[in-house]
Amino acid sequence: MISKAGMLGIAGAVIIAGAGGFYAVGANHSSSSNKESSSAKITKTKTSKSSSSSKNSAKKSQAMDIQAIKSGDFSSVVGTWKNSKGDSYTFDKKGLVSANYTDSGSTSNLAVYTKAVGSMTPPAIKDGVFKTDVGPKDGKLDGPSPATPFVFIPKGVSTDSFASESNDRIYCGQSMGDEHYFYKVDDSTTTNSDKSTSSNNDSASVDKLSLKEKQALALLGMPSDFYSDWGPTSPDDLINGTAHPINNNANGFYQQNTTFHGIKLEQQDHKYILRLQNIPDETCNLARERGVFYIDGDTITYKAEGTLVHGAEQESLAKTLGTSSLSVLYKQYKGTDKLKQMENLIQD
Repeated sequence: MISKAGMLGIAGAVIIAGAGGFYAVGANHSSSSNKESSSAKITKTKTSKSSSSSKNSAKKSQAMDIQAIKSGDFSSVVGTWKNSKGDSYTFDKKGLVSANYTDSGSTSNLAVYTKAVGSMTPPAIKDGVFKTDVGPKDGKLDGPSPATPFVFIPKGVSTDSFASESNDRIYCGQSMGDEHYFYKVDDSTTTNSDKSTSSNNDSASVDKLSLKEKQALALLGMPSDFYSDWGPTSPDDLINGTAHPINNNANGFYQQNTTFHGIKLEQQDHKYILRLQNIPDETCNLARERGVFYIDGDTITYKAEGTLVHGAEQESLAKTLGTSSLSVLYKQYKGTDKLKQMENLIQD
């Protein structure tokens, strides 16, 4: 069912009272004057209500309007949309202005297609979402820049692929994963003062989070190549209590599958080390890498450290895996079971 969110136009015309009142002579003049005054009050009230209606309608029009987007009008998504890794897409009313990726930098040579390009599946609205692709602005899909699925998902819409959420979202990727969801974090139509206020509000919201909430969000935002002290891991692995320690045999190194119960985040100065608890005693682990993360204001930075070196050398040789934003992660996971489950896993 196609969502009607954001499709309400600005309605309500202002009715101006006519200037031609009836004027009587003598004693009746005062009465007609009162009528005129009353008429002016009615007009003022109607104007005020109409103005309020227009403002409310304008607010409603800011919701994601997939019908308008399909027609080439991106007004309802103007601004910057960001995922938990820090990748972002910025739109103006005509379409995609720029894309910024944490691993490859910025580009202005991409477009979100509103019409079929080459042999790609034509953009279409289905089940309340607008499915299209993002690709080269010139529409040439050959070579190293193929089109990538791009889906506009209004808040409250639920499909077989996308569960309902209370925020508008954009999905971009070839496979399902939380890091592929983008949420609006900036509105380019606001004034610099408004942006500053919004930024301060975001920082204030993050500052109010408890340490355990920040840690849980950091774990939910960790990159796909992150390691615990017992091998590679993921948010789902942590929630499901599954570990993948590294072992070896005649064929070389391989990942085992085992269980654990609970996690601890060991703090060393300004970094956190993810340590799994209650691993079965007979389990062997030969992993020579471990993941650590740093929380600095709204930014989480993830790194991989070698376990055969220590101290300053260990940190100097650490490889940066990526970054996440606490405010974006909180917007994505607040009130969800995943956030509660991750918080409950962290032992004091």
